Amino acid sequence: TYTHAGLLLALGLSGHLNKLAWTDLYRYLSEQHDATTVAVMLGMSASRRGSMDALVSKMLFLHLPTTHPNSFPEIELSPLVQSSALLGVGLLYEASCHRLMVEIMLEEMARRP
Repeated sequence: TYTHAGLLLALGLSGHLNKLAWTDLYRYLSEQHDATTVAVMLGMSASRRGSMDALVSKMLFLHLPTTHPNSFPEIELSPLVQSSALLGVGLLYEASCHRLMVEIMLEEMARRP
């Protein structure tokens, strides 16, 4: 529900969401509820802000179709989830001066919907 998604986002913003196991996060992401997906992605990005965490990065890039290889199956994602993943990448790589991430983010922002 939206209330539960708000709770997950609050936990992430306060730094407590990273205490959950990855299996729990996968369960939330597999529900296919946009608000919950957004809350988990932004919450994990906020709680690991500036860390360049590889696991969180993989979770975010899974929700950005332009970063998928050509052999990857087509996934239908809402624009809200995609923009939240892009915002999460920005939080995760904050102040890192990571050139590849800057190029990916600029390419994604310049892309037409």
